[in-house]
Amino acid sequence: MTFRISIIGFGAVGQGVAKVLLRKREMLQNNGMDIKVVAIADSMSSLISSEGIDLEKALQAKKTSGRIGNEINTGDSALEVIEGVDHELMVEATPTNIKTGEPALTHILTALGSGRHVVTSNKGPLIHKHA
Repeated sequence: MTFRISIIGFGAVGQGVAKVLLRKREMLQNNGMDIKVVAIADSMSSLISSEGIDLEKALQAKKTSGRIGNEINTGDSALEVIEGVDHELMVEATPTNIKTGEPALTHILTALGSGRHVVTSNKGPLIHKHA
C-alpha cells in the first residue's frame, strides 16, 4: 500500500519526520507500506514530486542553504500544497502563534476539509479551536 505524505514545516520537527522515515524505510517496506513524501513546504520554499522527494537531498539542501532545494522548487505556499497536491496524509509541523493557533490551524482545517488525514505536533491550534 502506498501512502503519499506532505510535510508542512521543515524545521526541527519536519526534518525529524523525514529522518525517521529514512531510518525506518526498510521496515515499512517489509510490512507492505510504501511511504512517499510527495510535497514539503516551509516558510521560504516548497518541493513537489509525485514520484516522491529524495529526502536525503532535501535535508542536505536545508542544512547547507536554509532552503529545501532548488531543483524542483515550485514556490507554492503551504496552502497551495495542501489543496493542490495529491496526498493522503499531511504532517503539520509549523511554528504556531499561541494566541491564534496559526498558521497550523488553517493548515489542519484545510487538509481535513480536503479529505486528508492529519498528523500534528502542534497543540496550539487544537487548544485555540476548542477552548
